[in-house]
Amino acid sequence: MDPSELIEHYKHKHESDPMFSKGSSLFKHVPYLARVVKDHRVKTLLDYGCGKAFFWKWSYSNAILDTETLHKTMYDPAVKGRDILPKGRYDLVVCTDVLEHLHPADTNEVVKRLIRYTRRHLFCCIALTEAKKTFPDGTNLHTNIHTQQWWEELFEKEVNDYESKYGSYISYKLSFNDEVFT
Repeated sequence: MDPSELIEHYKHKHESDPMFSKGSSLFKHVPYLARVVKDHRVKTLLDYGCGKAFFWKWSYSNAILDTETLHKTMYDPAVKGRDILPKGRYDLVVCTDVLEHLHPADTNEVVKRLIRYTRRHLFCCIALTEAKKTFPDGTNLHTNIHTQQWWEELFEKEVNDYESKYGSYISYKLSFNDEVFT
């Protein structure tokens, strides 16, 4: 399946299954993200691949992350109303349970895009194993599985390239298989 077909499959999943991709994978990372927001004085946040973004509607996340002063931007290419690529840069870019769902041909461009969006800190959580769910044709929902080392090397290279080219430093943290940081 090509990249555009993959997006169409995800659009169908979002529209036909109200419980699919609610955006709840962020929940376990709230303590870490709250510390990042405080330490990096985050005022703007991009949730890249936000799904239905239910997470941002929960009072728990709002209380801990002080979302009254945090300007949030949501993007997901498979969710109507959130499918326009945002412009600008953000103090914090969050991308959880997304990269393993990409078409492999899109991986490098999306990682570069995440880095370009980041002004201060980038946080990604990436699954290294197949999903329990499949598309109707039998294709696993995790279409982009790589080793932890592969992802670490890709991010290190792309962040270093960005910093060399633009003279701008960003910090980043990668979580694998829902590893939680405190």
